[in-house]
Amino acid sequence: MLDPKFCTLLAALIILLYDYIITFEDEIELVWSKRFSFGTALFVITRYLPFIDMPILLALRKMTNLTIHQCDSTFAATTTFQMIGIAVAELILVLRTIAIWRRNLYIAATLISLFTLSFAFCLYFTVVYTTTSVYTSERDSPCVLISVNKIVFVDFIIIIFMESVVVVLTIIKAVQHAGQTTSSWVFQLYSRGIFYFVLILGVSILNLLLVLLSPPPSKLLFVALQRVFHSVFCNRIIFLLYNQKGMTTPPISSFQGGETGWQFTANLPTLQTVLDLDSFTTLAENYERTIETSSTNSYHV
Repeated sequence: MLDPKFCTLLAALIILLYDYIITFEDEIELVWSKRFSFGTALFVITRYLPFIDMPILLALRKMTNLTIHQCDSTFAATTTFQMIGIAVAELILVLRTIAIWRRNLYIAATLISLFTLSFAFCLYFTVVYTTTSVYTSERDSPCVLISVNKIVFVDFIIIIFMESVVVVLTIIKAVQHAGQTTSSWVFQLYSRGIFYFVLILGVSILNLLLVLLSPPPSKLLFVALQRVFHSVFCNRIIFLLYNQKGMTTPPISSFQGGETGWQFTANLPTLQTVLDLDSFTTLAENYERTIETSSTNSYHV
């Protein structure tokens, strides 16, 4: 008899491996050819952490004669890895959204505050969830989840809320700039971003429904798929950022007021040294140049 959870994990791992193979050349060319930065660190975490927790979860479905303590410990560790991976992916989506909003101070402050609060609450509810859910282990059978604390549904609601905010802000910017640019890069930034967000959001909603409505063994059926989607799609966003031509060193940080509101250039010397947000701050600057250049060209035509 087929194990639905094992099949889902295997499918997610195949997607992960397939994407890794077809994008490995892009990784070498676009990421490792540049100096190591904060953006690179985010990429490494979201790219490679699934290769740790996914095989462990897959093996756990086939390992037998484990003690209940071993089941609980492995479950807690892999769940923590998954939460960290999804959180890093969400941070990448937040930084990208701040960039396409041209580092607007209000948008940046709102998104960073929401992300910080969301991560703190998700961490708390994940700890509660992993310490109160119950596994059983019988002779010649793998670990089986027999009781799930439904408090985990709060994690999914928080993730869905964050992703919805990002989708709405992206769509607003896409509508505002429709017809203002002929740049294929800007078009990809919006179209791919919205497509990725909708897919991730859809899987998040599916997981929420399963947690609330399905029996314990099926409650986390598609969490692995959600985990892989976050990794794969956020990696592709980073590739798109690095693929933008003419990336230069950002100017000194400043707050600038104008008709469009306060704008923030996050490149203080200390911040650049410690975090180095080059890929995201430069994205915002190149984005502005691309919009302005293409708009000018369209006007002259």
